[in-house]
Amino acid sequence: MSEYKIVKSYGNVSAYTDWSPALDAIKNIENKTILELGLGAGTLNLINRFKKVISFEVARENEWYNRSVEDYSKYPNWSSQFIFMKSLGLDVADDELLKSGGSVRNTEAMKLYFAALENFVPSYEGIDVAFVDQGFHFRGEAVNYFLEKGIPEIIAHDTFNHDHIYGYDTIKLPSNYVTQVFGGLGTTLIS
Repeated sequence: MSEYKIVKSYGNVSAYTDWSPALDAIKNIENKTILELGLGAGTLNLINRFKKVISFEVARENEWYNRSVEDYSKYPNWSSQFIFMKSLGLDVADDELLKSGGSVRNTEAMKLYFAALENFVPSYEGIDVAFVDQGFHFRGEAVNYFLEKGIPEIIAHDTFNHDHIYGYDTIKLPSNYVTQVFGGLGTTLIS
């Protein structure tokens, strides 16, 4: 994912929501369900556009999550779950990854992460789109996981910088998927 041709970019969006143009490329978005890894400033945009939004947040602190629940729990098409990184060993794994410049990737911690995700979302049947934007750096692993599960469309955020840190250089793109790249910090739609 290191060769980029920008399809569409908006000028006045924050780094947190610069992925918004990718949503315009998703056909029949209003009838689809999205699984969001990492909720926040753009979650309302997803709630307003998708039929159903399922947000899964794993972080060091829960303050951001609690504020989001206050803001979004009134929407019937939104559900969420929070887990502390420490409970999965992801805090240590992410620190090791950053110290190593991306070379040390603790796949055991990600197995626990995916097990927790599968506990929250037992079946991926009915998940049309996965959005990979969690607050830790194992994003390439998440994209590969969703590719293996056959999720039809995957949005990956922050794909322009630090491919090795985020693990985007580890993505194994099957021949039946194509990519579209959007501006900002880099958003790649895999479909």
